[in-house]
Parts: sequence; structure tokens; C-alpha cells
Amino acid sequence: ATLGPAGRVYCARSRDSYAIEVFRPDGSCERIIERAYESRERDPDELRRWNALFEVQARNLPFDITWEVDATEPDIAELNVAQDGTLWVQHSRSGRDQPPGVFMSYDTFDPDGRYRQEVRITATGDPDQDGLIFLDDGRVLLVEGLVLARLTATGSQGAVFGEEDESGPMVVRCCRLVD
Repeated sequence: ATLGPAGRVYCARSRDSYAIEVFRPDGSCERIIERAYESRERDPDELRRWNALFEVQARNLPFDITWEVDATEPDIAELNVAQDGTLWVQHSRSGRDQPPGVFMSYDTFDPDGRYRQEVRITATGDPDQDGLIFLDDGRVLLVEGLVLARLTATGSQGAVFGEEDESGPMVVRCCRLVD
């Protein structure tokens, strides 16, 4: 979920559908933004990483847990709303099978929830390791090592990323979106 202009909350509550609910400040649903979308299957490495993450966490708990990793990625990975009300949707294919030079793609919607276009972000990086953070003033941070940093916070880095996947120091690049 994310907060948009005028106190609206944008929320993707179902992992298996491309549907974003937009709530007014009083909690009432203003609209649901939907697109036809086929869920993306996780590859064997992704399944291994998710299971490794749960295994490490299970070892650190004083009680037993069980888990089942879903074979598909959640349809919507992240939501960002610009100051002008444009909704940017990162979906399960946003960082996969992109053309050379494209780091991530987003679906964009106008403030009324109508689909605008796919926007491709060109940058050097690895979506499995690095991430984008949208700032309110139109700038975007490309954070090298963001995924690893988030996993390290759970104590799971070594189990999820093998030695061949370890990255160097975290690097933050500040960029501005341009047409």
C-alpha cells in the first residue's frame, strides 16, 4: 500500500490479481484499477531463495513453523504515486526479460485510474539485487544492493544469496525521471 495525494490510499490486497483499490481519507473505496494479467511463475532459483529465507527464520524461532512457497510471484510488487496523481505499478514482470539497458518497467495510470503506458527505466543494475526508491520531488534513487540489505536485516543474507551473489558496498545514485 502507498499514500497518494489528498490522503488517498492505494492498496493491492490480493496477490493473485492485478487490482489496486483506491481509498478516500474516510476509508470508502473510490475505485478499483484493474488490468488483465497472467501471474508469473517463479523459477527454481527464486523458489530456492524463498525456501532458504524461511529455513533461516525457522531456525531462529523458539517454536516450529511450516511454510509453503507459492509457485507464482505476487502480480503487483510495488506501488508509487507521483505528486500529480500518476500511479506507477511495478508488477511481477517489471524486472524480468527486459530489453538490453532496461532496468525496470512500470505500468502507469492517470489520476482517474486510466492506463497510460508502460514506462521503461534505463539504468545499469540488477533488479534481483538493486532497487528503485521514488522520492516525492520527482527524483528516483537507484540503490545498488538494496535487496541484499533488506534480506540482511532479517539475518538471512547468506542462505538466500550464495557467495557468488554477494555484492560490494551499497551505492546510491540519485536520478531524475525524464521523457
